[in-house]
Amino acid sequence: MSYNLIFDHKLPAILRQIRSIKKFRQPKFYAVAVGRRVGIYRSWPSSKVQIQNISNAKYKIFDTHKEALEYLETTPKETPITSEDVKIASDTKSKRNKYQTVYIDGSCWRNGSPNACAGLGIYWPGSPEKNQSLTIDGKQTSIRAEIWAAIMAIRQARSLGYHYLYIYSDSHFVIQCATVWIEKWKRSNWITTAGHEVKNRYDMMALDEAVKSIQKIIWRPVVAHSGVFGNEEADRLAKAAIAETLSKRSTSSESQSFDPLINDGLEKCDEIDKTQ
Repeated sequence: MSYNLIFDHKLPAILRQIRSIKKFRQPKFYAVAVGRRVGIYRSWPSSKVQIQNISNAKYKIFDTHKEALEYLETTPKETPITSEDVKIASDTKSKRNKYQTVYIDGSCWRNGSPNACAGLGIYWPGSPEKNQSLTIDGKQTSIRAEIWAAIMAIRQARSLGYHYLYIYSDSHFVIQCATVWIEKWKRSNWITTAGHEVKNRYDMMALDEAVKSIQKIIWRPVVAHSGVFGNEEADRLAKAAIAETLSKRSTSSESQSFDPLINDGLEKCDEIDKTQ
């Protein structure tokens, strides 16, 4: 009897402690609006790096990704992008609310090998029904996956009636192609300064066509695997497409010997060589 009385007496306090622990452990979203790299991070250490020694840094912590994203989109940017960043087109505050945000990423299992498998991920914050996890046709490389992630995201945006886009990508190569190099290549009839034909020329032409089909795109570079939530989700979607394709390969009669390699290959997706 005395044991029950003691337990009943302490139960409310115990329950409060449990609720407090659960609340403390709930994942947070760290939104950096003014800092070295604007973005949403999933841990304090990764976000702290972006604001250290920035006198006018602006950041907040939120319980949901949606709140963090709204904070980024409504907070005026006060610092220019550093010299190592790709130059991003600016926009007026009156137009800012018209923009839709999308994160893209490409990935490739065994990049450059005969049995490579490439996939792309398209992540729309707050709209899971729009997310895409796809593999690509043709040559299977990481750079083609990155290019087609951009193309497919823009095509999808157009089909949804979107005219203004923020595209977040960890491929500075694709951003440079879309904003600078493609126009130069067109003027040189798709010949590089070294006198060679541009690699992935027809993919680049498709990217150019997609970019011109929409009214305005603002490209925003992010650092891969740095804790930016949207980028991590796009990466996850790209790898999910690869995993599904590899799983189908392993169950086909002609690919039974391929099965033991699937997990090993996926673990190395983070070590992708994102060159041509």
